[in-house]
Amino acid sequence: MCQFLSAIATRDGRLLFTECDSHEVIIQRAGLRDESLFLRHWVRIEQTIYDRKLRVDETECPPWFDPLEWQERVTQLLARVRPAREAFDIAVAPRPIWALLQSIAAQQARRVLCTTLAGIEGYCPPTKYEQ
Repeated sequence: MCQFLSAIATRDGRLLFTECDSHEVIIQRAGLRDESLFLRHWVRIEQTIYDRKLRVDETECPPWFDPLEWQERVTQLLARVRPAREAFDIAVAPRPIWALLQSIAAQQARRVLCTTLAGIEGYCPPTKYEQ
């Protein structure tokens, strides 16, 4: 199961992520092909705010990927994304208000989160069909 922060590390050095905790969303938005692990140029990774340890979310690790080289970059990305994500989580937390108002607040919070993350290199924004 994907956890915050889920990301894709590419062989050419890019670190891709979205506002949600789904590798599949990143893959779709970035237009990546999910084929054999040893034929593709990317790998699923994640790091939680609690243990700060980079985890490869694959059955095996391709030979070109060195977790130690990516650890600091992912930690820095997590530090930049975490404040916006925490604000979003607070905004969409269940409250005893009408369902319609809750839905409107969640949509507004998601737009703010996406706008905030858009300034960070590697962010894969929602398509016009997801908005």
